[in-house]
Amino acid sequence: MKKQKIKIHVDHLGFPDSNQFPFGFKEKLIESVDTAKNSKIWKDHPDQTDSFLKGRRYNDSDRVARCILANIATSHKHINEDDRHITVYTYIEKLNDEDLTMWVDSALHYSGGCDHWYTFEKDWG
Repeated sequence: MKKQKIKIHVDHLGFPDSNQFPFGFKEKLIESVDTAKNSKIWKDHPDQTDSFLKGRRYNDSDRVARCILANIATSHKHINEDDRHITVYTYIEKLNDEDLTMWVDSALHYSGGCDHWYTFEKDWG
């Protein structure tokens, strides 16, 4: 699988039904998110920086997993709907631990960034 940097972005994006993915994949993602948050890298990450906050979105592992699902689903939106389900399944089956870690790290960064900027939106309101 060609390695590339993964960037999570779910603005105005609905979360897909987890039934669109292989059985147990969402639960595997949640477990991977929890494992990552308990790793030295994420435990040592400051709770708050100039563009990151460990807030509600970051702390909700189910939501972080749904961000990943949404991005996987939309990254295959160019494929006709009849073939998309098979393509997504095939992509997920080929994910290795390194790929999964990249998805999880990107989703955690995205979620922490959302928490940070939402704090400012409340202040500006």
